[in-house]
Amino acid sequence: MDFKSLRARLLFFFSSLLILVQLIALVLMNTSTTQISDEAAAQQLSDSRGMINHYFAAQRESWVNAGKLIAADREVLAALRTKEKPVLNNLLERYREPLKVDHLAVASDTAAEKQRFQDFIRTRKGLYHQVMVPISDGGVSAWLRIARRLDNRTATEIKDITNLNVSFINKHAQGINLEGSSRLSASADNGSDKAAADAAELIAQYAALLADRSNKSSSANNSATDGSKAMLMPLGEPHLEIYAVLQKSSDHGTAISSLRTNLTLLAAFSLLLSLGGGFFIAKTVSHPLKMLAEFAKEIQLGNYAKTVEITRKDEIGELAYTLNVMNQAIALREEEMMHMAYSDTLTNLPNRAMFNERLARAVSTTDRTPTPFTIMMIDLDRFKFINDVLGHESGDFALRVVAKRLLAVLRKSDTVARLGGDEFGIILPTADRRRVVDIARKVLRALEQPVAMKSQHVDLGGSIGIASFPTHGTEASALLRFADVAMYEAKRSGSGFAFFDQDSDAYKQTHLSLLGDIRKAVANNEFELYFQPKVALRQADTPNMEVLIRWNHPSRGFIPPDEFIPFAEHTGAVRLITHWVIDNAIAQAGRWHEQGTEVKISLNVSSRDLLNPNLSTIVQNALSKSKLPIDHLCLEITESALMDDPDKARDMVQSLHDMGIRLSIDDYGTGYSSLAYVANLPVNELKIDKVFVNNMLDSAEDSAIVRSTIELGHYLKMTVVAEGIEERAELARLREFGCDYVQGYLVCKPMQEAEMLTWLARKEWRDYAGASLLMEEESTSDGTLQGLPKAANS
Repeated sequence: MDFKSLRARLLFFFSSLLILVQLIALVLMNTSTTQISDEAAAQQLSDSRGMINHYFAAQRESWVNAGKLIAADREVLAALRTKEKPVLNNLLERYREPLKVDHLAVASDTAAEKQRFQDFIRTRKGLYHQVMVPISDGGVSAWLRIARRLDNRTATEIKDITNLNVSFINKHAQGINLEGSSRLSASADNGSDKAAADAAELIAQYAALLADRSNKSSSANNSATDGSKAMLMPLGEPHLEIYAVLQKSSDHGTAISSLRTNLTLLAAFSLLLSLGGGFFIAKTVSHPLKMLAEFAKEIQLGNYAKTVEITRKDEIGELAYTLNVMNQAIALREEEMMHMAYSDTLTNLPNRAMFNERLARAVSTTDRTPTPFTIMMIDLDRFKFINDVLGHESGDFALRVVAKRLLAVLRKSDTVARLGGDEFGIILPTADRRRVVDIARKVLRALEQPVAMKSQHVDLGGSIGIASFPTHGTEASALLRFADVAMYEAKRSGSGFAFFDQDSDAYKQTHLSLLGDIRKAVANNEFELYFQPKVALRQADTPNMEVLIRWNHPSRGFIPPDEFIPFAEHTGAVRLITHWVIDNAIAQAGRWHEQGTEVKISLNVSSRDLLNPNLSTIVQNALSKSKLPIDHLCLEITESALMDDPDKARDMVQSLHDMGIRLSIDDYGTGYSSLAYVANLPVNELKIDKVFVNNMLDSAEDSAIVRSTIELGHYLKMTVVAEGIEERAELARLREFGCDYVQGYLVCKPMQEAEMLTWLARKEWRDYAGASLLMEEESTSDGTLQGLPKAANS
């Protein structure tokens, strides 16, 4: 039998339950019957004790009356008076038989004196029940003893009255004697061996009863070794230890056996009924439930086309109807969920999950039959502008337009998906480079078409990264990463599209590892501070020192700033570097101030730093820890940083200005900021980018930009600094334009602290202020202009 099935378990349950109930009923009935029988036996034993006492009392009363008659017999009195013993015995013998006694005689004075008040006596012949009746004729007096032996006959008579087995036992120093018993009446007369064996068995039982009674110190009922109920009833004086044993046989076994048989028959009949009922239930319940279970398995496997055919009006039919309705609802919901899970709700294109699944499938199916394919990653170039300026609704509209255009230029066998934001992915079932290039150009042309929205046309454009299987990789994750790397390369170079380049990726991996190294460098103080002076041209002021950072990597050696600073700005690690520079540079300048060296310092702040809401707090904390006057600090902010988020940049610049910190716009002219914007900023200094300075001798346009910038700065009451001075003619031209400060390798390269202090001590920087610059070559033998110091470290 398969106990996993409902039918088998139902049959087993009902059968086991009925059998258990019948067994419990049988045990309880047997226990109850036995208890009732024992209580009835105990009651009968207790009642029989009174009957036996009544029996002996009636016997004594009868004997007393008979003794009075004998004492009135003149012949007996005459024989007693003449002391003719034979005559007396013959006369008494006439009375013994009618009285059915075993002893009728005149007792001696001595015996009469001892036993006249004893109802039971022990003699050499056995135990007797007796009565002593006085006899007197006026002169001679005596005692007439009437006695009957406690033997089998007496026991049988008592049994007939009480319906109990009665035995008389005599306990003495040598043991126990069985004087008579109703259980030996038949065998005792014939003196058979069986009678002796039965007597011995009874003596053993009664010895156990006497021992049990002695232990309990009670005459309570006990069970004999044969299972019968027994009671010890003392007879006569206690010291004589004469007992009548009353026994009630255990006659309830037959009734219990009959009851057990009836219960067994009832259990068997109930079991048959339960088996029949179980089969019926299995047919009407388990079979439909099995059908419902199989139907539920089909739902679990995702087979929603089937239905279960059960037309019943009970709970099972209702369950079947509910399952059918639930099956249809699940099918609809799963269809909707699949659409939501694998489709982009905005463009109705496959989403990233579907794209990744198809890409994984394309990679896995090539295990046996390699089939080259290509993936493209597309990022829209000016999508952020649409969202920020025109709003997200316009951005959503543009994404839907892009989706339609991509579908229009691609084939049905191609997969195009929106991966998120303004990023799209394409899977092409080809790796032919010409074919891929042709598709990439079609996609770019489609993206470059203006998008009409809100009564204006907006140009989008895009950048495409391309990676092919198995040329560039054999894993889905690697192909995605390679295409993403190529896409950023295309965006950086402005080429529109780019194939993945392994060498370029290795370079990027090297940069990526720098992120962890930068954090360690900040924690371990691996960076060093260098200082480059800004020399005044119009008056002999102490040079300002621009603080620069250098990194001598423990394993890679010297890493140029233009290699790790842009990467740090891109990843956000530049905030850690800026924080380190602010703390250490201000602390160093503070120590110089305490030592009497008055040096003003300038620190560079990146776009990420300027948008950091904690920048002013960081600067304030550093100043609080040092004794550097606040007017000795200048923060240089790149013009491009101001234009990334003009509102937030303005707020931070204002906050720093309110603290009393000097502010400088670095690389002015490269950020395309408006004059009105710059004029409204609370800045103190303009730094002209070296691109214009280096070209002003050859380009009239750049020369005009430099001149106009200097004039603009002075008009706005700002100090103007020219960066990147490398030639003496540039220095002369800047003095001609009225520039305030110059900075570059012509004056001095960046120096470490000790070298910078030595340079300051020589005070050669004073010669730049008010010096006469001759355009003619009046040079010395070492190539320097007369009247000017030799450029340091040049």
